[in-house]
Amino acid sequence: MKQKRGQLELANGGTVFLDEIGEMTNDVQAKLFTYLDKKTFKRLGGETNRTSDARIIAATNKDLKQAVKDGRFREELYYRLNVFSITVPPLRNRRDEIPRMIDEMLLQLVDEMKLLFVPHVKPDAMTKLLSYHWPGNIRELRNCLERALVLSRGIRIRAEHVEFDEEDDGELQKALYTDIKKELSESLARKKPVVAGARKKRHKCPPVEELLRVYEEDYKGQGMTYAIIHHRFCLQLVHSL
Repeated sequence: MKQKRGQLELANGGTVFLDEIGEMTNDVQAKLFTYLDKKTFKRLGGETNRTSDARIIAATNKDLKQAVKDGRFREELYYRLNVFSITVPPLRNRRDEIPRMIDEMLLQLVDEMKLLFVPHVKPDAMTKLLSYHWPGNIRELRNCLERALVLSRGIRIRAEHVEFDEEDDGELQKALYTDIKKELSESLARKKPVVAGARKKRHKCPPVEELLRVYEEDYKGQGMTYAIIHHRFCLQLVHSL
């Protein structure tokens, strides 16, 4: 009986993508380290070593450095994997990308659900989507849109059709406000020479400092969600300079 080849054998000369590597058990971590160190492995139930030259790309949403300190992830495996790393910021720090992501995900969902047309996302729904903190990142966004399609019957997505896996609380919103405020302050500090030069040449320049002052007042008087949306507008002005 012919034995089936595993993923490492099939990927010989190619690439293997390992998702959620931070969830691996200690035994699996040890086997992966052995493969990375010697490029050899044993089939399940096998007795002889086999070789495969495959490139490994791994992904995780865990803090592997902290996992190493806590003894939950093998240190030698961490350094073997961490040859070149790319850190993707959480979705809450890339809110300007959310509208484009929504458009792309809706196209995919409409195709999967066999709908006749792509529904329109109403402004109140978009505001709600932009103000959420997205602890589940892109996967949670996709689930939220799929749920909204079901609730809206695929016609128009309104605010009442947007339901989250976990509702915002004050602490999460406050943390988001703090992160965004820091980002704006750092961006404004970097742009100050550009702003000063533009004013000397009498070019029109957005009064960012004034907008920031208004933003602080909005935060106190209008509520956290409004303040966050207003802040993103200020930040876009800073980046446009």
